[in-house]
Amino acid sequence: MESKRLIDKQKVEHHLAESLKHFVQMQDGISELSKIIEFPLSAYSYQEILTNPQYRAYSDQIIYRFSKLYDCMHMKLFASIVQYEQIKSDNSLQESIKELENLSIITKPQWLQLQKIHDEIDQECEEVEETTMDILNQIFQMQHKLETIIEKVSNHISKIQKSVDI
Repeated sequence: MESKRLIDKQKVEHHLAESLKHFVQMQDGISELSKIIEFPLSAYSYQEILTNPQYRAYSDQIIYRFSKLYDCMHMKLFASIVQYEQIKSDNSLQESIKELENLSIITKPQWLQLQKIHDEIDQECEEVEETTMDILNQIFQMQHKLETIIEKVSNHISKIQKSVDI
């Protein structure tokens, strides 16, 4: 049983590291774009992004990395935490989010906000410039909440480590 627990802990750590990688790369894109263009984006500033290949690359980086971060947190990180904690759940997302709320990692409204952005990315159409501009603004607004969620997971892992060390 100890070895399974250790493997589950390592999965949480691995998925956290993967999430952090996507978060940092998303942040890098936001940081670089913010040096040039002010957030929240206006229709005018978004037009500047569209006309400059480098700015468009940053925009794509932000959206792509947010999407990868969301997928990693949703499909891997949160599931591995629930598995590590040996929480009996029906494996539904709703149940997992409830358990993560109990661990003070994420709230349902935060999750729904992230999910909304991700759904908009999945439905995004290249021709709908306002949608892309809106997505970038939403990601910009959510970056600190994402950072907090990742910090809470990291703190939770530290607690796990202390309990394993005892």
